[in-house]
Amino acid sequence: MEGETIVVKFARRYSRQAHELLAGISLAPKLLHYEVIEGAGIHFVVMEYLVTTSTVVDALKGEGRAMHIGSLRKANPCPT
Repeated sequence: MEGETIVVKFARRYSRQAHELLAGISLAPKLLHYEVIEGAGIHFVVMEYLVTTSTVVDALKGEGRAMHIGSLRKANPCPT
């Protein structure tokens, strides 16, 4: 891990299970470390850094939109 670029996140609300589910099907970066800072109620999250060329706006246009909608359905196979 030395020399590797990572992302460190502090959050009041966070779902480790959701992150791992999405990472397992390549829809989120790999979770490298997770813990709750006791007494503060803060989630400490370390994940790999992913380089991407698309943006949320691009994802919502044209063919990208259909691809991302399909990815979301794959991540949550429960019928609505």
